[in-house]
Amino acid sequence: MEEKRMKHGFRSAASHICRLLAILFAIFQIYTAVSVPFTAILQRSIHLMFSACLVFLSSLLGEEKRSRWKIAIDLLFLAASVVSMMYLVLTYKTLAMKIGSATPPDIVMGVIAIIIILEGTRRTLGIAMPMVAIFALLYAYFGNYLPGSFGHVGYSAKRISSFLYLTTDGIFGSPLGVSATVVAVFIIFGVLLEKTGAGEFIIQISTALLGRVRGGPAKVAIVASSFFGTISGSVVANVVGTGSFTIPMMKRTGFPKEFAAAVEAVASTGGMITPPVMGTVAFLIADALGISFWEVIKAAAIPALLYYTALFMAVDFRSGSMGMKGLDKSEIPNARKVFKSGWVFIIPIIALIIFMGSMGYTATKAGIWSCGILFIIALLRKNISLRQLFDILEAGGKGIYSVAMAMACSGIIIGAFTLTGLGMKLSSLLIQASGGYLITLLILTMIACLILGMGMTCTAAYIILSVLVAPALVDLGVTPIAAHMFVFHIGSLANVTPPVALGSYAAAAIADANPFKTGIIGMKLALPALLVPFLFVYNPDLIMQGTTMGIIWATFTGIIGVVMIAGGLQGFFFRHIAWPLRIVAFCDGLLMIIPERTTDIIGIAVGILLLAILWVQNKKTKQTAGIHS
Repeated sequence: MEEKRMKHGFRSAASHICRLLAILFAIFQIYTAVSVPFTAILQRSIHLMFSACLVFLSSLLGEEKRSRWKIAIDLLFLAASVVSMMYLVLTYKTLAMKIGSATPPDIVMGVIAIIIILEGTRRTLGIAMPMVAIFALLYAYFGNYLPGSFGHVGYSAKRISSFLYLTTDGIFGSPLGVSATVVAVFIIFGVLLEKTGAGEFIIQISTALLGRVRGGPAKVAIVASSFFGTISGSVVANVVGTGSFTIPMMKRTGFPKEFAAAVEAVASTGGMITPPVMGTVAFLIADALGISFWEVIKAAAIPALLYYTALFMAVDFRSGSMGMKGLDKSEIPNARKVFKSGWVFIIPIIALIIFMGSMGYTATKAGIWSCGILFIIALLRKNISLRQLFDILEAGGKGIYSVAMAMACSGIIIGAFTLTGLGMKLSSLLIQASGGYLITLLILTMIACLILGMGMTCTAAYIILSVLVAPALVDLGVTPIAAHMFVFHIGSLANVTPPVALGSYAAAAIADANPFKTGIIGMKLALPALLVPFLFVYNPDLIMQGTTMGIIWATFTGIIGVVMIAGGLQGFFFRHIAWPLRIVAFCDGLLMIIPERTTDIIGIAVGILLLAILWVQNKKTKQTAGIHS
């Protein structure tokens, strides 16, 4: 009895400490966003210390009956996190003098930090990313034993540890820097939106506008997920956040459970490529290429439009083929009332775009101002109390740590590959394997992206792919922003495609569906979207790198193309179509999306002819039905 009371007291104390740390973490991030910035290594080490402590404190609270040795290990990791990061906080001013002459304490602290990050990432994101990091470390150490192009001189543990721990080319590199500044602010912004009712507003207004149309519940899932995804920054969080509402609704109106789960998974994945936040990757792309955040979201706008157009029409055609209807009128909220009650949530999002666009604010400054506007709105609406404010800060702090661990682990991977030059070697090998043909390189890159993106968040996948794969595309003449957008889009779709499809599996769990079947259906729904990255590589107009008329025409033909492909895959336009015409529709879509005026004209002509044939067939069917009736 006494032991149970002690355990309960321990868990209660750990819970209070965890809450306090999360609140302090969020306050620290807000303070560094509005004040004079800290030195990079100082801010990033404190950021990582908070994150690691929260990971291991959360583990202490994770299991009700946690054994003593597991508790001891968690406490050991917790203490090591504080010591290894505080060591940097106390000695960061002398780091510039230590390059090349690291002391034994530096090496030991570096090894401890690496172990903490690997274990912390495993606990928050699973085994996939730490395994890649371990491979990178082994490659850096044993490279002298490897033959051919992949071999290198090999580096000592001392050299690897000091390079990763004491410089801003490793653990404390650009990815963690983005996490400690921009990403942290936008996670807090997302939590504010969700906790003040914006998430519920998005779902309600989507249901009010689309709930009664053909296949309405699936279309609600698409619209809600596209908006919610820009808030959550995670495919799985997006699936859980919207899917718990939309998947049961889709099943109730007659959609097969695997299809319902696939729609939610593909829609939630699309939220990652939708401006303005793009699962926080927009900030990483801007940082990697040295361009403004506004340039990135402009480039992402048309591809996101094509992605959701393809999915929306695929759902519409599937609904038509199944004779689906929308929700009952009694289940539909009043659009005017919903909009009246929640339109104010649109203001901070519009403000965010204005701050970063016409006013030219940095992403961090724009994000913190938008947080302030949203907070004032919540105060005026009287739907936030002091306790709720602390709850928001706690949720914000806890929302940051998994991203921070992923970024730190990415720093290990990037640092090891930078040290060994693997990124450049892999680029050369990909170019050699492609024979210098861009289309072959794109296909090889797509395969590499789908493999490397398995089991990872979109952010983590992009960071690795941007180092290993994107340089090959740039070397073969692809514009840098198109190359980075290509690997990001394809890597994101790994959340849908089996065998490891986190988005599909999360949606399947909610739908009580077969995960593999869900992934296969998701691949079919996402196929037009899989073609979009190839398009903007060949046609920069689609990423707004061209003339106004060129951009308008490319968007017009792209939309028609993905609609034709979706109709061909689903076997329906305004009536069922036979296999020969399905093939014609699919090929016609390909003609429309190829960036050539000749193929566009042929595609338009074939499309008009195809629709005319279907219209005549449909008219004859109705006449025959009228005669028989």
